Amino acid sequence: MSYLEAIALGVVQGLTEFLPVSSSGHLAVGHLVLGEPSPETVAFDVLVHGATLLVIFGVFGRLMLNLLRENRRLLLVILAASVPTALVGLYWREDMAALGRSPLALAGCFAVTGCFLWSSARAAREEDAPAEAAAWRVPLVEALLVGLAQALALAPGVSRSGVTISTGRLCGIGAERAVAFSFLLGTPAIVGALIAESGPIAGLAHSDPGPLAAGFAAAFASGLLAMGLLRHVARRGALPRFAPYCFLMAAACLVLAAVK
Repeated sequence: MSYLEAIALGVVQGLTEFLPVSSSGHLAVGHLVLGEPSPETVAFDVLVHGATLLVIFGVFGRLMLNLLRENRRLLLVILAASVPTALVGLYWREDMAALGRSPLALAGCFAVTGCFLWSSARAAREEDAPAEAAAWRVPLVEALLVGLAQALALAPGVSRSGVTISTGRLCGIGAERAVAFSFLLGTPAIVGALIAESGPIAGLAHSDPGPLAAGFAAAFASGLLAMGLLRHVARRGALPRFAPYCFLMAAACLVLAAVK
């Protein structure tokens, strides 16, 4: 893998992981168009996911630590809301992944993301300042609804950030907290997925470390940029602006299904 390829793949991963357009959906479309990736590319994809996880820790790490110390109730709520994702991942992970091999299924999943984003226009657009962790109160029912949305996002084409933030906003959670709660809830799922898919990384042991480091850095830098943009967009109530892009991706998948 060249430096240019590694940086390009890192930037794509960093941007699509946080912007509400589904990184897994774009990866699946790429596989359908370009063919199955090489083992090195699969391992690299897993590696750069680690970079985006570092972005989450960098942005929300202090809040996570404060939760552990000051707000055990919210921590328990997050763990309870993580159960749907854990169950779907345990029993239907392969079935969900198989959707990424069907252009029609991908079209439906991108359309689902677009509908969630479009529906968030109905949420109140007040801007809330991020509170200290001790003051957070997310009702269990609302948290479970966000957790169910996250479980749905195991399907390629359904954006995890898009559906969880939109669901949180529709449940009455303020914009800043909806974004933070989305990634607090998503951290166990992302860590679990990285552990489950970490096997291919061993294949990078004999690769040139230069492009790997460049791709990792590119994913981290672009991820920070995308996270900042996502928080800004959510605060302004502008998540629906990403809906047309998701509908466009759905249409592209329908065309792909027609020509295959």
